Amino acid sequence: MNFIRFPRRLPRLCAAIAMLCLSAHPIASQERDAGLDPAIRPGDVIRMAVWQEEDLTGEFLVDQHGLVTLPLVGEVNAGEHSELSLRELVRARVRTDVWNPSIQITVLKRVRVLGEVLEPGVFHLDPTMSVADALAQAGGRTPLAKEGEVLLRRADATVTTDVRASALLAELEVRTGDELLVPRQAWVNRNSGPLISAATAVISLLVVYAVQK
Repeated sequence: MNFIRFPRRLPRLCAAIAMLCLSAHPIASQERDAGLDPAIRPGDVIRMAVWQEEDLTGEFLVDQHGLVTLPLVGEVNAGEHSELSLRELVRARVRTDVWNPSIQITVLKRVRVLGEVLEPGVFHLDPTMSVADALAQAGGRTPLAKEGEVLLRRADATVTTDVRASALLAELEVRTGDELLVPRQAWVNRNSGPLISAATAVISLLVVYAVQK
């Protein structure tokens, strides 16, 4: 009877493959978590609120080097943190001076709102806001705005061409430096009223001319 001879290294190889399979899930989980809790970028604003501590409450800009200076905390390299990890750092340091502090940390994104809005400009927006809220910050749509469409632009590229007004900015993964652009209606849509009136007038003249003839 012939027996199949397996390589001596086969058990080690199987163990290595098993370790890779087990480690794949945590890596994928970390990637998903990073998407839900993105890193802080230069140009972001840290909104810090400490209950019953007005001196520790305010909004603080992350500079071009990724640094931000917070009350009682000092200078922090915010670029090394996400919103959640920064909150834990602030809580740990503030506890040394404030007993049982209630701290809220929110990262505001610097976004340009352009196009057919009444007051276009740059705004620091809370990711929990909706796209409609962001447009409201810019005074709302103009009468010439294309209904139901907003473009999200990032680094001269269009990320999406159909942003729902009800969508949260966090769902769109809006980053500092992005642009929300409200496009203008097509020429035909803007002039549909005059075109219909003109067409009606021409038809009326043709009818009158045909009757008289």
